[in-house]
Amino acid sequence: MSSSQRKRRSKLRIRFDILIVCKRPTRKTHIMHNANLPFDLLNSYLDFLKERGLIVEKKEHWKTTRKGLKFIEAFEQIQNLLK
Repeated sequence: MSSSQRKRRSKLRIRFDILIVCKRPTRKTHIMHNANLPFDLLNSYLDFLKERGLIVEKKEHWKTTRKGLKFIEAFEQIQNLLK
């Protein structure tokens, strides 16, 4: 499949993907690979999520907060409604 045929993820989907990866404490490199993001873009998303209390950083590990888990749950409910 060519790059023009690939579907682009929405910003919400990228945020969801990051929060899913971080349900367990995770290092940036692991997040980058599993969320399929370049490092500079990952940093911008982590900053966004951290500023809004959806994710926290402790000792170089990132973890989804309770608020982040609520986001995951709401996103999944919306996805199910759209099926």
